[in-house]
Order: sequence, then C-alpha cells, then structure tokens
Amino acid sequence: MVSLKNLSHNEMDTIKTEAYERGLQDTDILQIIAVLARDKVLLDLGREIKEVDKHDPDKD
Repeated sequence: MVSLKNLSHNEMDTIKTEAYERGLQDTDILQIIAVLARDKVLLDLGREIKEVDKHDPDKD
C-alpha cells in the first residue's frame, strides 16, 4: 500500500489538492505515481512495459 507518511507537508498538500480537483482519493493519485515510477524504472532498465504487464510475460 502506498502511504503519505514519507512525504513532506508540501508534497502531501499537492497530492491531496490534485486528488480533490479530480474527484479522487489521495491514495488513487499515489497509485498512479507508483505506476509511473515503475514504468520509468523499467524503461531505464531497457524492459518493455507491455511485457511486464502481461500475466505471463514469457507467453503470448
């Protein structure tokens, strides 16, 4: 589970404001950020995101 406790007050306020403006919960925004961060790491490692998202990446 993604948590707000490791963020600064400014970061928490930004996330909460963004969530409110979009009609989402703050945890929804954090999950989106987590997926975007994961995708960035995978791209940096040269991995294809669509392969990682498959249930069984080795099979088509």
